[in-house]
Amino acid sequence: MVKIPYYRIRRNEMAYWEPTPRMKALGFSNVPLGKDGPEAWSKAHYWNAEYQKARKLAKAQGIEAVVKTACPYGNGTLGALYWHFTRSEAFSRKSRAGKDDYRRAWRYLKPAFADTFITQISEGDCERFQIRMEQNHSGYERYRTMQVFRKLMKECVKRQWVKYNPATSLPNPMPRGRSAFWLAEEIATHILDAHEAGYTGLSVGLRIMWDTLVSPVDVRALRVGQIDGDLMFNAREKTRATAIFTLSPETIGAIDDYKRSLDFQLMPDAQLIRMRSGRIYKSKDSFAKDFRAVREISFKGDTRRMADYRRSGNWEAALGGASKADRAAMLANTLDKDAFLDATYTPINRIDSDKMYAKRNEGRSILLEQKRSGMLERITG
Repeated sequence: MVKIPYYRIRRNEMAYWEPTPRMKALGFSNVPLGKDGPEAWSKAHYWNAEYQKARKLAKAQGIEAVVKTACPYGNGTLGALYWHFTRSEAFSRKSRAGKDDYRRAWRYLKPAFADTFITQISEGDCERFQIRMEQNHSGYERYRTMQVFRKLMKECVKRQWVKYNPATSLPNPMPRGRSAFWLAEEIATHILDAHEAGYTGLSVGLRIMWDTLVSPVDVRALRVGQIDGDLMFNAREKTRATAIFTLSPETIGAIDDYKRSLDFQLMPDAQLIRMRSGRIYKSKDSFAKDFRAVREISFKGDTRRMADYRRSGNWEAALGGASKADRAAMLANTLDKDAFLDATYTPINRIDSDKMYAKRNEGRSILLEQKRSGMLERITG
């Protein structure tokens, strides 16, 4: 006889986890565990552990606080899995971008599967969902959403809620890479229009992004104390290695003017780039929304993105003669085969940053000359 709290065996040796009324007040309900045996015992232990967490929280904060934050989805559904996983220690260790990917994907997964029992999600359901994503959204949205879907179903297998992952059988090809780019003169226009339209924080952020080629998420989260003179210090989002970047005199002047224009003083640990209201950008969606608003002012109907700044700067540097290794170090990506290790163990220094800046200026001149001669249009189509 195996004795597990709240574990009950009913007809046909089917097991259930049956919480008490007091436990149900914390948001728990009966859970079917399947046929009595080791697999059912493991699931019961999991739910007992979840109850203990809720009980301790109830004792520390009062039962009402726990009831308000109880899982809104039925036990055994994908919604319940998502709710519990996004509150787990494993999720808390993910990067900001990683967490945003889950929240973004959940906007599409929630209406489709939130209230569906995980054991009832079939390969056909996954395939139909993927087709709908392909038909109604971009290849990028489909790819990132299916990635998260697979990871959530993998977590279900890990927690022994299901025996296999029905989403892994579907191919999830990466979308075709973007080729859009910005010329330096277009970016200068974009930055000026942002400033004149009242998006002064965004304007400063775009200047920093163009000087350093860091990702939009790093610019949005930039702290005042990360800038010292004409240098910017930044911990890479993925590797956490510290990189050093050189800021142009124009950017330094714009930052100083921007800080003086605010109605409040920014402390060193405060977020630098802010909305027109003075509040911080809390998500990449709000940051991108303001970017698109200014883009429509500068180039009506344009579809280029902030991320295209990085490609454009990299192209300048490549035409100017910067090596793949130098560009991989600056961009913190996999331009060369050891980019991850290079970013981790040999972070870029001031000399590398100055060299990269000079190479980009050379490439910028080449691009401008090609545009004047009409060659650029023939190359890019």
